[in-house]
Amino acid sequence: MMIQLATAVAYAHSRGIVHRDLKPGNVLVDESDGRLILTDFGLAKSTADVDATITQTGILMGTPAYMSPEQASGLAAAGGPATDIYSLGVMLFEMLTGETPFRGTPRVLLTRIVGDEPPSPRRLNDAVPRDLETIVLKCLEKQPERRYATATALVEDLQRFLDHRPIAARPITWAGRMGKWIKRRPAVAALGIVSFVALVGLSSLGIALWYKAEQRNADLRRLLTAEGELDSRKRELNTLQRESEQEQRRLDELRRQAEAVRQQTQQQRDRSLFATQLQRVSDVWRQDPELGRQLLSDEAFCPGERRDFTWHYWWRLCERVAWSRPGQTWFAISPDGTRIATLQSDGVQLLRASDGQPISRLTLPDSVKAWADTAPRFAHSDNRLAALASNSLVIWQLDEDRPPIVQPLEARGDSLAWSTDDLQLFVGTGKPGDPQSSVIAIHDATTGTIQATVPFDMGRILGLACSHDGKRLAAATMQGEIAVVDVASHDIVQQFPPTSSMCHGLRFFPDDSRLAAASSDGNVTIIDLATQQRRAANAHEAGLYTVDVHPAGKTLLTGSDNALVSVWDVAELTKQFSLRRHRARVDRLAFFDAGRRLASWDRGGQLIVWNWNPPPVETRRLEMPVTKMARSATHDCLYTVASDGLTVVERNPVDLAAQRVFTPGRGNLLSIAVSDSAGLVVGGTAQGRLLVWEQQTGRLLRTIDAHVREGDAEIPMLAVTSLAFIDDQRVLSGAHELRSGRNSRAGEARVWDVHTGRQLATLDGHPNGVESVAVSPDGKVLLTGSTLGPSREGKLR
Repeated sequence: MMIQLATAVAYAHSRGIVHRDLKPGNVLVDESDGRLILTDFGLAKSTADVDATITQTGILMGTPAYMSPEQASGLAAAGGPATDIYSLGVMLFEMLTGETPFRGTPRVLLTRIVGDEPPSPRRLNDAVPRDLETIVLKCLEKQPERRYATATALVEDLQRFLDHRPIAARPITWAGRMGKWIKRRPAVAALGIVSFVALVGLSSLGIALWYKAEQRNADLRRLLTAEGELDSRKRELNTLQRESEQEQRRLDELRRQAEAVRQQTQQQRDRSLFATQLQRVSDVWRQDPELGRQLLSDEAFCPGERRDFTWHYWWRLCERVAWSRPGQTWFAISPDGTRIATLQSDGVQLLRASDGQPISRLTLPDSVKAWADTAPRFAHSDNRLAALASNSLVIWQLDEDRPPIVQPLEARGDSLAWSTDDLQLFVGTGKPGDPQSSVIAIHDATTGTIQATVPFDMGRILGLACSHDGKRLAAATMQGEIAVVDVASHDIVQQFPPTSSMCHGLRFFPDDSRLAAASSDGNVTIIDLATQQRRAANAHEAGLYTVDVHPAGKTLLTGSDNALVSVWDVAELTKQFSLRRHRARVDRLAFFDAGRRLASWDRGGQLIVWNWNPPPVETRRLEMPVTKMARSATHDCLYTVASDGLTVVERNPVDLAAQRVFTPGRGNLLSIAVSDSAGLVVGGTAQGRLLVWEQQTGRLLRTIDAHVREGDAEIPMLAVTSLAFIDDQRVLSGAHELRSGRNSRAGEARVWDVHTGRQLATLDGHPNGVESVAVSPDGKVLLTGSTLGPSREGKLR
């Protein structure tokens, strides 16, 4: 019978129909042939539908006792063929046992279908074969995927059973049943597991406690035995610890001594390296100040903390840059050395030569479109400035407020020079690509008009230079030829063949006997105009684009393509050293201020003014030797202490002439300090006194017994060796003990009110005496120093 029902269901499934309400009441028996007929497809649905088991009104569809778990739980996907397989399993269970797997009220029944495992048919009817029981239970699996995949598979397994063949379904193992039971009753299962674990744990704990007690007793016995040994070992350990501490102290002392020796050795080494480096600087600074500057900048030999007065002295000699200014172009320097004119896109900027600060600006005429690639020129009288534009000559009258003179040029201007008497301007012009068109145009310096021209068919004129006596004009060409023109007759009187490449720079020597020329192949050439002999040397580095001769005539400078300003000895024509501050081709050089300063400009726009010869250190011989000095900042006076220790003189800091002699006080002066804001001068004596003078009159106002020792005359005085003002009212004094034939043994530092003579504070901790004192600019930090010990720092509240 079940095979017939399952076959009918399989047929319905194959037609896409799921019955969803299989139960005995929907099965009819044909009395004629005994066939079973499946009826009542009222709840059936198509397998293609996705409707839920629950109707739209929320009512479950089907008969509860025969519902599958998914139908009973109301799942939306509970309408598949697996639902009918489950119902067939319930009907087969009922055929074998006479009852359904689950019973009860509808609510209880649905709960059990969802949560409980079906009972074994053999428990209800032991005549049920095991294979048939296995088939029934497979149909009643909770998960649809664990049931028979199709009704046909169920039919086939039932047929195997009837044919006494092995069925495809497998009975559920004990472990599987246990897993299902745990899933159905997780709380009960968890309680059982916990109880079991607790029982095992308590048993294990009891055994462990018993074992530990036994172990503890054994350990106690061993402990009592070992206590005696431990006490003995402790005594030995204490002895070893004391010995170790003594050894550690000894090692620390050795380490401290070694560190002191190392520091002393390092200090000696640093001092030696520093002194050696300064000696190197003293050997090279005259020949190569840039090398001297590099040596002084080397932190390995001259660290910042060692840069004392000596270092700064050498730095002053080696540091040649007075100032620099970026963003500049071609420049000219006024003959008096006070102004520098630089070409700008909208005019000419006048700078102060001392520091590069702008002074004024000359406007550019509207007719001038762009500057020519050459420098402007000051007149020798300092009152006029000329410059070449691409199409004209521009002349400014600097001492008059009027527009400049603009004289159009017939061809491009490439070079410019003033006559010595400032009456004429020489302009080298020519048409690009036509060397035969080059001429030297002679312009009237007052009106700008052309007075005459000198044909110059040797090529484009890159440089012009007028002799100091005004009689000759030298011209240099792109082809490297050099010619000398007689200014009076306008004739070319000397001509020199090419120097091997285009000649950019040209200068007369101060005595006009020679010419210096620089060419783009790196050659610097000196031409003797009397003998026409030439001497040349090559920098072997890069092309040269400018040259100038020092007024003394013993040195010349060249500017090169590799951003160097090179210094040459004229006698040997050898390069002595190079100045390395530019970063582009140096195109313009000029000595000024009687050769004491030098200006250079590169194509990157950097204008640098150098101190060619550092200002000399001036010396003055005084009427008596001086032991101490102090400088007045605001009154610009110098106060000196004479070697007799009694005389204080106020001097003019320029010529050191005596302006005022102060009233002598008691004792030999060893130190002096000045306060301009307080209007006081304070001196410290070897007898421990402070002498306070009025700055304006030199009158002695008071004497303070600052470090005088009262009582036994055998006790030496504390000499006041150093002084420093803290503010208008307070002064810091440092003193140390003096003994004949011995070094200082004790000292002290004190703060005094110079108006009342009252002691305000004492700085302790100077066992070796105080040699010097200093005060921070804000007056809050005091510093004392000793030759025999470390310096000390104190703070005022």
